[in-house]
Amino acid sequence: MSPSWQLRLANMVGRYFQKPLLAIVRPWPLSRAMFNLNALVSYERAKGRKVEPATVGGVPGRWVDMGQPTRGAMLFVHGGGFVIGSSKAYRSLAARLSEATGQRVFVPDYRLAPEHPYPAALDDVADVYNALVAEFGPELTVCGDSAGGGLVMSLMHRLSRSAGTWPRRVAVMSPITDARLETPSIEANKRSDPLLPVKWVRDGVACYLGDADPAEPELSPALGQFAGCPPVLIQVGADEVLLDDARRMAATLEEQGVSVTLRVWPHVPHVWHFHSRRVPEADAGIAEIGAFLRSDATAQAETSTTPRMG
Repeated sequence: MSPSWQLRLANMVGRYFQKPLLAIVRPWPLSRAMFNLNALVSYERAKGRKVEPATVGGVPGRWVDMGQPTRGAMLFVHGGGFVIGSSKAYRSLAARLSEATGQRVFVPDYRLAPEHPYPAALDDVADVYNALVAEFGPELTVCGDSAGGGLVMSLMHRLSRSAGTWPRRVAVMSPITDARLETPSIEANKRSDPLLPVKWVRDGVACYLGDADPAEPELSPALGQFAGCPPVLIQVGADEVLLDDARRMAATLEEQGVSVTLRVWPHVPHVWHFHSRRVPEADAGIAEIGAFLRSDATAQAETSTTPRMG
C-alpha cells in the first residue's frame, strides 16, 4: 500500500526537522516547552472540542471531549519518553479519540523524569485509574502512546498482580515495553524511523529508570503478567525503532491467553495519529482505535501488517 502524499510530507518534516530537534534540544524543561509549541503549531486544532482542567485521583490534568459523550470515559496516558509531554499538548489527539469512541477523555499530567523517576509516573497513572474506575466501572477504557503506552501496560501488569478492577478494553500506540532497550529494531530501524532518535529514547528511559532494574516488569511490561487482562489493541509503525517492543508485548499477551490485536502499519512515523485531519493514515488509525474500544464482543487474537484504511 502506497503512502498518501500527506504522509510522505509528514515524514519529511519529522525526519528533517522534528527528529534533529529531539536529538539536540536540552535541558528537559526546554524540550518540554518545544514539544508544547510544536503541538500547537503542527497539529490540527479539533473544532468544537471542550477542554476542562481538573484533578482526578490527586493528579492534575484535562478532561477533553467533542460534545456529547455517551459511553463512559477513557484514561489517556500521554507519551514523551517519560521526560516531556503534557495534557495541553495532547488536547487535539484526545478530542479525536473522544470523537471516535463517544467517550470523555481524561489526560493526566503525571510527574515527569528526571525530576521524578520510577515509580512516580506509574503511581500517578494508577491513582488516576483507581479514581476513574470507581466512577465509571465497566465503561472505562484505557489508551496511551509511546512511553504512555508502556505505562498503560505496566498498569495492566500491576492490576494483574494486585487483583485490581480491569477496564473494558485497552489500546496502545507505539508503546515502549522493554526498558532494557535491547530489541533488534532499536538498532535495525534507527535510520528508517522518521521521528525518534535512538539516543533520545535511551536518555529518556534512563532518566525514568533512575537506579531501578530495567528488567522489573513494571518498567518492562513485555516481561509482565497479564492473567485476566481485557482485550488489547497495539498499533505500531513498521519503520519504528519501537517496532519490536510492540511485537514482544503482543507475544507476551498472546502467550498468557489475552486477546490481543497487533497492527503493524507501513510507512507511518511514531504516533502518526497526531496528524489527524491532515493525514489519511492518521484518521484511519484513530478510527481503528475507536472501533476496537467501542466493540463489546471479545476480539480474536490477530496480527496484521496490512491495516484497514477506513
